Formats: sequence, C-alpha cells, structure tokens
Amino acid sequence: MQNKIIDQIFKYKHFNEKKLFDYGFQIEDGIYVYHTNLMKALFQLSIFIYHDNSIKTKLIEQELKEEYTLHMVDGALGSFVGLVREEYTNKLKEISKLCFDLDVFPSVRAKEIISYIKDTYHDELEFLWENSIDTAIWRRKDNQKWYGLITNLPKRKLEMDSDGMVTIINVRIRAEELDSMLDNEIYFKAYHMNKKHWVSIRVDEKVPFDLLKKKIDESYALTK
Repeated sequence: MQNKIIDQIFKYKHFNEKKLFDYGFQIEDGIYVYHTNLMKALFQLSIFIYHDNSIKTKLIEQELKEEYTLHMVDGALGSFVGLVREEYTNKLKEISKLCFDLDVFPSVRAKEIISYIKDTYHDELEFLWENSIDTAIWRRKDNQKWYGLITNLPKRKLEMDSDGMVTIINVRIRAEELDSMLDNEIYFKAYHMNKKHWVSIRVDEKVPFDLLKKKIDESYALTK
C-alpha cells in the first residue's frame, strides 16, 4: 500500500545519520529502526529507514498482534481512525524535523550553483512559500532585489517533449537578448516570471557550469 503520508512529509528530505542515532534509532540488519508506542500503547509503531533514503512503517495493534492500516486509507473515516492517523502523522513530522535535512535540489549542477552564489555573493537560498518547498530565490543584500529563482517542475511545463522533472533557474536578462537566446533546449521563456526581463535555464549536467555562472553574474549586475 502506497503511504501518501510518508511521501508528503519526507519529500525533499534526506536522513542525517547522527541525528537518527541521537533521536534513538538503532541499526538492525543494516537498517535504521525506531520503535515507539501510540495511542497510550494501543499500537506499536516501527519506522524503518533504508540507506537509499526510502522509509517504511509498520503499525501493530498490540492486543491483536496484527498490522493496522486504516490510517493510510484516504476514505477511512471515524474519530478513532482520525486519532490514530493524527498521532502517526505527528510522530513522522517530528522525526522529519529532528532527523532529516532538507535536500530540495540534489543534482550536482544545482549544488554547484548554490555553492557558487554562497561563495561569490554570500547569499543563501530563501524559501518564501510554505506550500512550494521546491522553489527558492536569491536576492541582493543592498536593495533586496531578486536576481535568481530556482525550482523543480515537470518538463511538460516548459513544453519539453518528455516526462519527468527538471530543475530550472530564472535569471534577469536584457530584453534585447531574449529572442536570440530562446532555443527550448537550454533557454526557455521565463516560467511564472516576466518574460521580457527574465529567462529560464535548465540546470543539469548537459548545461556547462561556466555558462550558468556567467548568467548568474549578469543577473546580479542587472539588479544593482
């Protein structure tokens, strides 16, 4: 059964081994395991975290010694199921907060960009939208103007002829440069931003890092 609760809580999160051990996780057969009680010990919750960052849980009804799954069924209603689901969700949220690190942009190229901006301009990513955890911006310290936005989105949103996700960075450009840049391979019309003064650039290993640095530097200068 697909666990949508886990998918939502741990999206863009990666476990931190030290934090897991500090919380009380132990290694069992090469897996990080944690056991706790829920609903005043009516249930035992076991949480299994694997080295590939996948997560599984097992909720056992103590008296019957049987696995309970109604808390993961969308259509399951009732006050008791609701309480179980709430305690289960709150425990996972606590572990997510205390034992995991945010890893929204895991690709090598994205990490290079983030490090370059931090080292060059001393600016950190700002996550401004609680409901869009995979979107962040960079802004200048002197005038608070944005000079970059990075996000993950479906390739179809850029009218790319393939499925899957892509990371893009939006940067400022000179309006007169736009038409000669757009190629729908590397450069795309700005996603969700002014399409005269911004452009979207895909962020992956197919795009040279030097090109991305150049466009970031130009964007920073244009927002002075």
